[in-house]
Amino acid sequence: EEKAPPANALEDATAQADKARKALAEISEAAESFKEAVETLRANLASAQEARASAASAEAALTAETKSLSGLLQNQSIPDLAPVLDHIRAQEGYETALGAALGDDLEASLDPTAESFWGEAASRSKADLPSGTQPLSDFVSAPDQLLPRLSQIGFVESSAAAEALAPSLAQGQRLVSAEGGLWRWDGFVRRPGAETAAARRLALKNRLETAEVNRKKASEATAAALAVSDLARADLTKAEADEREAQNSLQAARKKLDEHQNAAAHAERDKALYTANIAAKAEAVANARQQMELASAELNEASRLANEIAEPDTARSIAENTRAEA
Repeated sequence: EEKAPPANALEDATAQADKARKALAEISEAAESFKEAVETLRANLASAQEARASAASAEAALTAETKSLSGLLQNQSIPDLAPVLDHIRAQEGYETALGAALGDDLEASLDPTAESFWGEAASRSKADLPSGTQPLSDFVSAPDQLLPRLSQIGFVESSAAAEALAPSLAQGQRLVSAEGGLWRWDGFVRRPGAETAAARRLALKNRLETAEVNRKKASEATAAALAVSDLARADLTKAEADEREAQNSLQAARKKLDEHQNAAAHAERDKALYTANIAAKAEAVANARQQMELASAELNEASRLANEIAEPDTARSIAENTRAEA
């Protein structure tokens, strides 16, 4: 006797296959998202590494510049006691004017034991600078000992302005220009263009300070770029791990879908075979029933004939019919 397949086997297998197909679609979408994320993060890492390299290059260049400028300043330094120049900072663009105004006096020290030094002024001039000038002290950061001198030095924008204002200078006063021109109250004039060693040293100091500030910023930028690069690398590493896990899940989902699809196909085949076998058996039974019915009819006919033969008249009639037919 043929065993029937489990009830609802095909429906259950089909449902499982549909469920696996849906899971595969979801995992495929997630895997694609992880793939795109990995590509984006790889691009981010490349950009971060490029920014890091650029920042490191800028820092290296500025470090080299500060080292070079420091060397130049050391070569121009004055031995023994430090000069007052080391304690002065002129705003950018006013170094030449300050050098012209004070000249070799900037090489004097603040230490009273030095051969030449800056001490406290015995008295301070109360005379105002000519109108149209600005005290050089507004553009220079210097020790207090230099303020009486700096406050009596007027800064002018041009030689023409200086020549026009020079006659109105009070005793001890002088005018200077950005190009290094000097006009003194006593009539002494130094034409612009003669840069002093002190002006060069002040300019170097300003360049060194600017380079130091920029180097520090570059160092901070390098550190920030390094942090961004490390973070981008960590994000990429995690995303790559997620992508590998997603690919493994995708492979497992495909395998499971194949298994459920095969199971559904087997269930469908088993059901079709069982249905075909049942139909064949039903047909065989019908054919057998028909044969039985025919045999029964023939048997009944034979029985009837046998009964008729058993009767004389009937037997005689049959014999006559037989002879007539012969």
